[in-house]
Amino acid sequence: MPNNYPIYKTLALEIFVDCDIKEIQNLRSALFNFCRLLEGTGESNSPAGKEFGKYLMVAHLLNVKTLYEKKDIHKLYTAVSVSCMRYCDLVRLDKLYYDAGTAL
Repeated sequence: MPNNYPIYKTLALEIFVDCDIKEIQNLRSALFNFCRLLEGTGESNSPAGKEFGKYLMVAHLLNVKTLYEKKDIHKLYTAVSVSCMRYCDLVRLDKLYYDAGTAL
Protein backbone atom coordinates (compact mmCIF):
# COMPACT_ATOMS: atom_id res chain seq x y z
CA MET A 1 0.00 0.00 0.00
CA PRO A 2 1.59 3.27 -1.11
CA ASN A 3 0.24 4.99 1.99
CA ASN A 4 2.68 2.94 4.09
CA TYR A 5 5.79 3.79 2.03
CA PRO A 6 6.81 6.67 4.34
CA ILE A 7 6.64 4.31 7.32
CA TYR A 8 8.79 1.73 5.53
CA LYS A 9 11.26 4.44 4.57
CA THR A 10 11.49 5.74 8.15
CA LEU A 11 12.07 2.22 9.50
CA ALA A 12 14.82 1.54 6.97
CA LEU A 13 16.59 4.81 7.67
CA GLU A 14 16.44 4.29 11.43
CA ILE A 15 17.94 0.82 11.08
CA PHE A 16 20.72 2.19 8.85
CA VAL A 17 21.58 4.77 11.50
CA ASP A 18 21.75 2.14 14.24
CA CYS A 19 23.78 -0.37 12.13
CA ASP A 20 22.79 -3.35 14.31
CA ILE A 21 23.62 -6.47 12.30
CA LYS A 22 20.54 -8.49 13.30
CA GLU A 23 18.26 -5.62 12.37
CA ILE A 24 20.06 -5.15 9.06
CA GLN A 25 19.67 -8.85 8.25
CA ASN A 26 15.94 -8.64 8.96
CA LEU A 27 15.66 -5.41 6.99
CA ARG A 28 17.46 -6.98 4.04
CA SER A 29 15.00 -9.89 3.98
CA ALA A 30 12.00 -7.61 4.34
CA LEU A 31 13.22 -5.24 1.62
CA PHE A 32 13.94 -8.15 -0.72
CA ASN A 33 10.38 -9.43 -0.33
CA PHE A 34 9.00 -5.91 -0.64
CA CYS A 35 10.95 -5.21 -3.84
CA ARG A 36 9.77 -8.52 -5.32
CA LEU A 37 6.22 -7.47 -4.50
CA LEU A 38 6.81 -4.13 -6.22
CA GLU A 39 8.11 -5.95 -9.29
CA GLY A 40 4.95 -8.04 -9.36
CA THR A 41 2.76 -4.95 -9.33
CA GLY A 42 4.90 -3.14 -11.90
CA GLU A 43 5.99 -0.40 -9.48
CA SER A 44 9.67 -1.31 -9.45
CA ASN A 45 10.50 1.47 -11.93
CA SER A 46 8.54 4.10 -10.04
CA PRO A 47 10.46 6.60 -7.87
CA ALA A 48 9.41 4.71 -4.73
CA GLY A 49 10.46 1.38 -6.26
CA LYS A 50 13.89 2.75 -7.16
CA GLU A 51 14.29 4.23 -3.69
CA PHE A 52 13.48 0.94 -1.98
CA GLY A 53 15.80 -0.84 -4.42
CA LYS A 54 18.57 1.47 -3.24
CA TYR A 55 17.71 0.66 0.38
CA LEU A 56 17.90 -3.04 -0.48
CA MET A 57 21.36 -2.55 -1.98
CA VAL A 58 22.57 -0.72 1.14
CA ALA A 59 21.17 -3.41 3.45
CA HIS A 60 22.79 -6.11 1.32
CA LEU A 61 26.20 -4.41 1.32
CA LEU A 62 26.11 -3.84 5.08
CA ASN A 63 25.14 -7.46 5.65
CA VAL A 64 27.84 -8.82 3.34
CA LYS A 65 30.42 -6.51 4.89
CA THR A 66 29.72 -7.97 8.33
CA LEU A 67 29.91 -11.53 7.00
CA TYR A 68 33.28 -10.85 5.36
CA GLU A 69 34.55 -9.34 8.60
CA LYS A 70 33.45 -12.37 10.63
CA LYS A 71 35.01 -14.82 8.16
CA ASP A 72 38.20 -12.73 8.01
CA ILE A 73 38.08 -12.20 4.25
CA HIS A 74 39.96 -8.93 4.42
CA LYS A 75 40.22 -8.09 0.72
CA LEU A 76 36.46 -8.34 0.12
CA TYR A 77 35.71 -6.61 3.43
CA THR A 78 37.86 -3.69 2.33
CA ALA A 79 36.21 -3.49 -1.08
CA VAL A 80 32.71 -3.54 0.38
CA SER A 81 33.62 -1.03 3.09
CA VAL A 82 34.82 1.41 0.46
CA SER A 83 31.77 0.69 -1.73
CA CYS A 84 29.48 1.54 1.17
CA MET A 85 30.90 5.06 1.17
CA ARG A 86 28.68 5.95 -1.78
CA TYR A 87 25.67 5.52 0.49
CA CYS A 88 26.86 7.97 3.13
CA ASP A 89 23.55 9.82 2.82
CA LEU A 90 21.75 6.83 4.34
CA VAL A 91 24.15 5.17 6.77
CA ARG A 92 25.91 6.70 9.75
CA LEU A 93 28.77 8.65 8.25
CA ASP A 94 31.26 8.16 11.06
CA LYS A 95 30.77 4.39 10.98
CA LEU A 96 31.34 4.23 7.23
CA TYR A 97 34.51 6.33 7.36
CA TYR A 98 35.86 4.40 10.34
CA ASP A 99 35.25 1.00 8.76
CA ALA A 100 36.70 2.01 5.39
CA GLY A 101 39.69 3.73 6.98
CA THR A 102 40.62 0.84 9.24
CA ALA A 103 40.13 -1.65 6.41
CA LEU A 104 42.47 0.27 4.14
